[in-house]
Amino acid sequence: MRQMMHRRGYTLLGLTLLLVVTGSALASQLMPRVAPWFGVADVEGAAADVLNKGGDSQAKPEAKASPAKKPGDTDAPSEKKPVPIITSGKTDPVKDTSVKDVGMKDTGVKEQPAPVPDSPVTVAPPSPPVSVNLPRRVVWTYWARWGDDEAPVRSLNRALGSFNVFSPYWFTVMPDGSISARESGHAELIQRVEAAGAKTLIMVNNYGEGMLTDLFARQRAAENILSLVRSYGVAGVNIDFERLSPARKDDLTAFVAAVADKLHPEGYLVTIAVGPKNSDSSHENDAAMAYDYAALGRLTDLVILMTYDQHGTFSEPGPVASLPWVQGIVEYAVSRIPAEKLLLGIATYGYEWDDKNNARPVRVPDALQLSRTAGVEVQWDEASAEARFEYTDASGGRHNLWLQTNDALVARASLADRYGLRGLAIWSMGQEDENAWSLVRSWLHR
Repeated sequence: MRQMMHRRGYTLLGLTLLLVVTGSALASQLMPRVAPWFGVADVEGAAADVLNKGGDSQAKPEAKASPAKKPGDTDAPSEKKPVPIITSGKTDPVKDTSVKDVGMKDTGVKEQPAPVPDSPVTVAPPSPPVSVNLPRRVVWTYWARWGDDEAPVRSLNRALGSFNVFSPYWFTVMPDGSISARESGHAELIQRVEAAGAKTLIMVNNYGEGMLTDLFARQRAAENILSLVRSYGVAGVNIDFERLSPARKDDLTAFVAAVADKLHPEGYLVTIAVGPKNSDSSHENDAAMAYDYAALGRLTDLVILMTYDQHGTFSEPGPVASLPWVQGIVEYAVSRIPAEKLLLGIATYGYEWDDKNNARPVRVPDALQLSRTAGVEVQWDEASAEARFEYTDASGGRHNLWLQTNDALVARASLADRYGLRGLAIWSMGQEDENAWSLVRSWLHR
């Protein structure tokens, strides 16, 4: 009898600590999993017993981060709820300043993985959105601007009417689940693109892997994303988490499930960008093994295939995204995700390598001007369906460039049609070939 009393006492203490630490809502999800550790069969009765005897020791709601507000910034309408984010000013703590203008989306510093909590992933089809309808054919464009760069602004002026989904890169999820903001003029830009008929889905990227390994940070991040979407009055969110180790696969899926659980019941869209892979082989696709295509496809409304950067600053010279390579990724993706949920990612930039294989990203107009200055002809590589040329600089150094020109854009749009994909996703405004948006407009309005 004394042993049973001791066991009951430890049980009540354990459940009390669970309530205090997690809050009643999260505890209700966790209790059935942890109750067997304490030998409790009637979880609800035990919980009620603890609450009735707990006096004033009930769990307090988790404190929210301070609203995002920079001096003189009037982006968020005053009548809406403040967004619980932490601002970082106009400089981006995640991007590498050496490649900020164009090219590969560098998502920051690798952290040492934290211990993974016991949080089994249960993937179930979420409730479908009720207030946001997706167009039959989608052209999605990313906005990524740094400093006073006017190229994205000029691109937007040409592009209005050529896209129907706009995704600005403004927000980064930090390791503790708070959200860091960058750039100003958010509300004005959203108003402009939506007046032209586009929907806005704000992009959030990651700062390392720390948040994904922490159950409570994941929940906090999901709540902050919901508050962000509500405050801006946009259609939803685009999750763009990159440079993840394969060990984070279940953690990423659990995080996306948490975001979907928050946003879908309120009618918001949840979308995700996934790294490119053409099989389940970790040997061939190590950089993309954190993306469970099938699970993420069930949880989200749209999946963007990041079918670019086959070669880049990390490799020897080669195509940015050769057409056969892209096709292999699409074939694998449609075997895991319905084609009507898939968008084909299209790069609008190129890379230039020197004779030591050091590479830098280049905008297509800048590269074409370079070819004219050097007096060399741009060649079309049939095997990759991509443009390329080489030139010699004033010091005798050889340079090798591969580019995603308009012809490359047309070839990839045709591939999307062949596989019945929902549309195209363009990274990013301000890097594209001249007249690219007129081609995109024609494709969109077929």
